[in-house]
Amino acid sequence: MTEAFIAYIKTITALTLFSVMAGLLMPEGSFRKYLEMVLGVMILAAVVQPLFHLGDGLSLPASWQEEMEEALPEEAEYASLQEKWSHDAYQAQLDGAILADLQAEDGTVEWVRAGWDEDPDSDTYGSLESLEIGGKDTEEQIRIYAAERYGLHMADISVTPWGEGGRNE
Repeated sequence: MTEAFIAYIKTITALTLFSVMAGLLMPEGSFRKYLEMVLGVMILAAVVQPLFHLGDGLSLPASWQEEMEEALPEEAEYASLQEKWSHDAYQAQLDGAILADLQAEDGTVEWVRAGWDEDPDSDTYGSLESLEIGGKDTEEQIRIYAAERYGLHMADISVTPWGEGGRNE
């Protein structure tokens, strides 16, 4: 341990002396500033290097490691969770795009619930199956627009207008 500390001090001293000598030998100018900066970074790296090795000798007790491994999901569960998160993010983005589109057509639209084909074995997996559109004073005309725009049957689209009494969900 003492030998490592002495080597550490010698390295920092040598770098510092080298930096001072190089600075004295360089003429004034912009190149000198760059050299001083590079040498300063080298000295800083030498000073900070032992801090990166502080945790090398540390380890968690075996019982903690076992508990942590048991608490973590298996690889198959990770894949399932990742697929679900991707699926949910995709649907949320599409729901937002549909809402923005319908709001551009009819400013009274306040919310949209989209129904998607969630059967992974289906040929139409992920496709839009139904829409529920709601908002204050939303007219039935938006239903026709949505059916044409998204290729849905009129029976697959419902419009829920609500009045002063509040949101009707």
